[in-house]
Amino acid sequence: MHPPPNPRREVRNPGSGSSTCAVTVKRNPTTPSFRVHPSAAMRHSLSLVMIIVGVVSMAVAPKPIRATPRKPFSPSKTSEVDVTNCKHGEKYYIEHIQFVCQHKYDVKALIPNGCYVDSHNTSRTLGINGIYRDKFFVYKCVAENAHVVTYKAISCLMNTFEIPLRKTLRTGKVEYYCEQGIHGHTRIDIRWYLHNLCNTGSVNQTDVNGYTACPGIAKSTIHSKLGFGSSVHYNSTTKILVP
Repeated sequence: MHPPPNPRREVRNPGSGSSTCAVTVKRNPTTPSFRVHPSAAMRHSLSLVMIIVGVVSMAVAPKPIRATPRKPFSPSKTSEVDVTNCKHGEKYYIEHIQFVCQHKYDVKALIPNGCYVDSHNTSRTLGINGIYRDKFFVYKCVAENAHVVTYKAISCLMNTFEIPLRKTLRTGKVEYYCEQGIHGHTRIDIRWYLHNLCNTGSVNQTDVNGYTACPGIAKSTIHSKLGFGSSVHYNSTTKILVP
């Protein structure tokens, strides 16, 4: 077959009246008859749309959450605390108790107004009636009166199970007894029985106080922390302590 002849298009010459001229349009048989070439304005518009979509995607995409390292809490040294030269509003931390320095006229005072926790894995302040749990005890910051604050254990913990004061938890051959002394010091007495013949209520009932009713016991004790702080007032004119 012979390829179709090239079409001819008549173009009128606007400056010559009715005269026309013939223009031959060549067509490549191996390519499509029509080809769309985007103009410069279209290419600019497409680029602008792609930039806008990219900016919107960046704005919508959630940012990764980064953990901010916590600044360690460092309590003041005992040697730095002195009611005779403390600065007004300054806080000091001694033996789990937080003190604040107050000035009123010629009287300086150190007032306990909170507690602080200082262990191997955390260091932070604790307000009055605040609760803190470590591995073995539940601690509370207690205002005993207007002048005294204590940091003491109010119950015991064993494997996250809370044991009230003067109560016993028995698991298998191991017994945990939570006890608090006269001055608020709390301890956990751990008893390992060398047999399984001393069940509560039986003839070989456990003797909590003397451990004599059931022989064959190994014992250890875990002690809690305890903090105590009282207020003090100093007259800088007379150089004596005042009530």
